[in-house]
Amino acid sequence: MSAEDAIVACSDCGATAPRGDMFGVEPELLCEACADGVRSRMHVRVRPLAQERPPRATALCLALAAVLYICAHVIWPQRPDTVRPDWLTMLYQGWSIWGGAVWKHLTSCFLHGGLLHVLMNAGALWWLGRPLEQRWGTPAFVGLLVATGMAGGAAEWIISDAGAVGLSGAIFGFAGFLMARRRDDAVAAQLMDDRTIRFVLGWGLLCIVLTITKIQPIANYAHGVGLATGWLLGRASAHSLRKLLVPAAAMVCVLLVVASVFIALGEVRMESGESWSRQRWRTYWLEHHR
Repeated sequence: MSAEDAIVACSDCGATAPRGDMFGVEPELLCEACADGVRSRMHVRVRPLAQERPPRATALCLALAAVLYICAHVIWPQRPDTVRPDWLTMLYQGWSIWGGAVWKHLTSCFLHGGLLHVLMNAGALWWLGRPLEQRWGTPAFVGLLVATGMAGGAAEWIISDAGAVGLSGAIFGFAGFLMARRRDDAVAAQLMDDRTIRFVLGWGLLCIVLTITKIQPIANYAHGVGLATGWLLGRASAHSLRKLLVPAAAMVCVLLVVASVFIALGEVRMESGESWSRQRWRTYWLEHHR
C-alpha cells in the first residue's frame, strides 16, 4: 500500500479516508467535509511531503549553523587571549561590505550570538523551513533564504549602528512568504493559521520592546525587511504573472543589498570618544582601503 492510500483520520470529526483524499498536513488533516469552506483556497491536495522531498537544504543549513557556532563560541571564543582564524572573522558583516563584499550579508546569517540564539533559530528554521522546502522544493527554499536573509542583513547594516548575525531575517522571510500564500495553498494555510500569525507578529513586537528597553539588542530591521520581502515574493509567486513579478520582487532584495555598499545611516563611536556618522566613517574607510 502506498503512503497516499493509507487510511488516516480527520483531525476534526474523526472520519477515516485514504491519505490522498485528505486536505492539509499532518497532524491536522481534514476530510473533504470538514475542509469545505477553505477548500476553495487550497488548490492542491497535499501528499505526504516527507516521503517525497527530504529537506536536505534545511538540514544542511542547520548543520552549518551548528558547526559555525562551535567554531565561534567553543573553539575560538571572543576573548582577548584567543586569536580567531581569518576565515572565521571574514564571515561576519564588516566594513569591507563598503568595498563590495556584500556576500557577508549571507554568511553572517549562519553565525549566532549565543547558544539560546542558535537554538531558537534552529527550531524556527525546522518548523517553517522544512515544510516549505518539502512543498515548494529546494531551489525555492534556497532562493527565499538567500533573498530575504541578505535583504534583511543589508537593511540592518544600512540603518543600525552595527551589523546583524543569525538566520532570523530569513526565518521571518519564510513566515512572510507563508502568510502571503495561505489563501491559496494547503501547506501555507496549515502552517500560518491566525494563531500562528499572531505569535509571529507578537514575537517581532517583543523583540522591538527588548531592543528599545536595552534589555537585549536585536536585529529588528532585519526581521521587518525579511518579513516584508518574504511576503512580497509570496504574493508574486501566487500571481498569474509570476514569471514577471517574482524576478521583480527579487530585484527589490538585490537593490537593498547594492544600497548597503553606498548608504550608511546611524553613528559610530570612535576610539577617541568622538561620534562619527557612519556615512563619514564609510568615506574614511574607503579612502584608507583602496
